[in-house]
Amino acid sequence: MITLNGANFHAGSVVRFGGVALPTTLISATGLRATGTALPAQAGTSVPVTVVNAGLGGTTSSAISLAITAAPAVAVTVNPASASVAAGATRQFSATVTGAANTSVTWSVNNLAGGNATLGTISSSGLYTAPASAPAPASVTIRATSSADATASATALAAITTSPNPGTGQSTANLAAARLLEQAAYGPTPTELARVQTLGVAAWLDEQFALPETPIANPGAMSMGVVQSQNLNRLSAAPDQLRQRVANALGQIIVISANKNIHPDEIVPYLEILSRNAFGNYRTLLDEITKSSQMGKYLDLANSNKPTAGSAANENFARELMQLFTIGLYYLNPDGSRQLDPQGNPIRAYDQATVQQVALALTGWTFPGTGSNNWENFSGPLQPREVNHATTAKTLVGVTLPAGQTTSADMAGVLDWLFNHQNTGPGLQGKKKSGSRASRPVTLTCSNSTPLPPWTLSRHDPRVRGQVRPAP
Repeated sequence: MITLNGANFHAGSVVRFGGVALPTTLISATGLRATGTALPAQAGTSVPVTVVNAGLGGTTSSAISLAITAAPAVAVTVNPASASVAAGATRQFSATVTGAANTSVTWSVNNLAGGNATLGTISSSGLYTAPASAPAPASVTIRATSSADATASATALAAITTSPNPGTGQSTANLAAARLLEQAAYGPTPTELARVQTLGVAAWLDEQFALPETPIANPGAMSMGVVQSQNLNRLSAAPDQLRQRVANALGQIIVISANKNIHPDEIVPYLEILSRNAFGNYRTLLDEITKSSQMGKYLDLANSNKPTAGSAANENFARELMQLFTIGLYYLNPDGSRQLDPQGNPIRAYDQATVQQVALALTGWTFPGTGSNNWENFSGPLQPREVNHATTAKTLVGVTLPAGQTTSADMAGVLDWLFNHQNTGPGLQGKKKSGSRASRPVTLTCSNSTPLPPWTLSRHDPRVRGQVRPAP
């Protein structure tokens, strides 16, 4: 297109380009617009341009020279330039066209427009679908050709790959068995994969529940390294893998640490409690762990006595018993989400006054021995000493422990309250102690002799993994 400025233009004015009349449009008496195409032979030359006013007394303007440059060549690029595509899978290719206003392309596979079932097909947008099986040879050429210039094109190489032989570890059946063993054990082994496939999931679980508990040895002296290595060996090699998985999950909720309990006899009995109760009743587990001399040291319940002038009952275990071991800080819905008040704030499950009341209820326990306040002794559970127990009434949330109860009766009242609390079931899932790994969800059911609280889930409940069934 050429736009010319001058004078005395009218509707009969015609622009000539190298002597050839061009379609001309009158803009005004001082402006014209003409359209035309330079010939390839004119590239690199100067072509005269004139205006002719036709008609009676017509005139021709003086010529001006218009330099003609060569038009850019049409070029095409394809991205990616090469790709591996699995048999039956798809891969998107794109084409970029330069040097032409029309940037569309046509696609082909091995010079066959659109491809075919043997080579794979490609859509007008460049989406390549590989054939169901690799052709021979196992690669094809994807070509994009400019719609503006059929001589301009670019190619990409697509290598068609096939899935490897699935072998013994990648078939669907093995994957299903391996997934179970990742959840209910510490990963698959060839032996256990075969066992799950032979028995089926339900029978494998039944077999795991029936296996005897792997014993936990106490090396004595100061061999904490032996305790740790034996624990790792049980996790990786013990036959009762489901028990090991559940006991370890419980250990992420009911926590003690070798940073404080530094000798084997301060750790091993605790591990035995978790193992022994892995498939049992959570209320029984709470009772054993609360009376454990190992926990008595770790969270300071041992020798926590009734208050005297200037003293108070130790709150450490009471706080963790509620916050970590059972109900948590806030009221929960059955799915574990927090209940909210009308203003959208979480509702506290208890307050500091409740912590103090629970601490009072748990006073009067000491290490095994003959005295009222015995030095550390890990040969057995804590022992009650009525002389050190606060006998006042204790007000919990929704429950009152009457005055005059024994040390054991007050502890039982606290544990019953927490065990039957609506939060305990959902509160146990996903808890972790600062510095420990987050626990995997684990659900423990009551024995048949104890009513099941509303939160209890069976081992076949699809909402949870790693559950244990009711104890016989």
